[in-house]
Amino acid sequence: MKYFRHKVDAHADIKIQQLSREFPYVGYAVFFYLLEMIGREGKEGKLSYPKAIEYVTFYFQDKREEVEKVIKKAAEVGLFTIEENTLFCPKLVNGYSDEWTTRRRRQHMLDILESSGEVKNVSTVTNKYLETVKEVLSYLNEKTGKQYRWQSRDNQLIITARLKEKYSKEDLLKVIDNQCERWLGDEKMEPYLRPITLFSRSKIESYLNAHLGLASKMKDWGKK
Repeated sequence: MKYFRHKVDAHADIKIQQLSREFPYVGYAVFFYLLEMIGREGKEGKLSYPKAIEYVTFYFQDKREEVEKVIKKAAEVGLFTIEENTLFCPKLVNGYSDEWTTRRRRQHMLDILESSGEVKNVSTVTNKYLETVKEVLSYLNEKTGKQYRWQSRDNQLIITARLKEKYSKEDLLKVIDNQCERWLGDEKMEPYLRPITLFSRSKIESYLNAHLGLASKMKDWGKK
C-alpha cells in the first residue's frame, strides 16, 4: 500500500473518541501509527500482533504492557480485531485504502479466478447476461450502501460465471439477502459483502442454502 486515506473528521469517529478518552494523545497516535505499519508491512489489512507490539514499543519508547493496553482497548472498541496472533484493521480493507491498492487487489483476485478456471472466458460478457449483472449489483448496492459498478470487468465476470452454471438471478439475490443478514453491522465481516466473495464458486452454494434468520436469532440469543 502506498498510502491510505485520512479523513479530516477522523477524530470525530466514535470509536476513536472512545480510545482517546481512555488514552489521551497516545491512543490516537498509536492507532494511526499502526495503520501506517499495517499499510507498509502488513497484507490485506493484517499484521502480526507481536510485530505490532514491537513496532509501537520501539517508536513510542513505552513499556510493552502499556502499549498492549492501548492496542487491546482499540480492539475492544472495534478499531482492530485480534485473532490467531494477528492484528486486523477492517478500515484498511474497506474505506481507507488508496485507489492504487484497491485496483491491485481487484486485479489480483481476478488473476486468481482466471488461473483457477473460475472464469474461463475473460474477454467478453455477452449481452444476454449484462442486464442481470446490473440488477444484481444494483440490489447489492442498495442493501449495503456500497457502489459496485456493473462496468467493472471482474464484477461482470464473476456474476456471469454463476449465471452460466444455471444459478438464477433470484438465487444471487437470495445470497445477498442471506449474507447481509449475517454480516451487515459486523465490522470484521461487512467488507466481504462484495461480488468476489458472495458469488465465488466455492462459497455460493453454502450462502444460497444458509438458513435465513439464523443470524438474527443468534444475535438475539447473545443479548439474553
